[in-house]
Amino acid sequence: MLDLGSFEIVNAFSDQMDGIFGKVDICVCNEDEAAAFSRLHTDHTNLLDRDRAYDAAARWMLGHGVKAAVLVTLGERGCILYERVGDGDAFRKTLHPATHPEGSVVDSTGAGYASPALR
Repeated sequence: MLDLGSFEIVNAFSDQMDGIFGKVDICVCNEDEAAAFSRLHTDHTNLLDRDRAYDAAARWMLGHGVKAAVLVTLGERGCILYERVGDGDAFRKTLHPATHPEGSVVDSTGAGYASPALR
């Protein structure tokens, strides 16, 4: 599993990341990292349409070697899972809304890291 870490890492080292995607089964990134990756590696320029940016980033990562899936964490909104389907470029996109226990969430720090472990 590869966690992109931060959008600053994506911006600074994206040209050096290409070679590692073929060694990764699952890539995890948050919404800012996916949007930054999309801006750097695709034609996507409309920053207001973040959903299309996530799709473009996931498509690019899967097309450049990520073997199984890309998980984009969306904080309190949940996550989007892009799973490779077959051997081609096709993928299945599934939105997993966040579920909250009774009461209010006090601190969601680290919650995105639980997503891959629960899968």
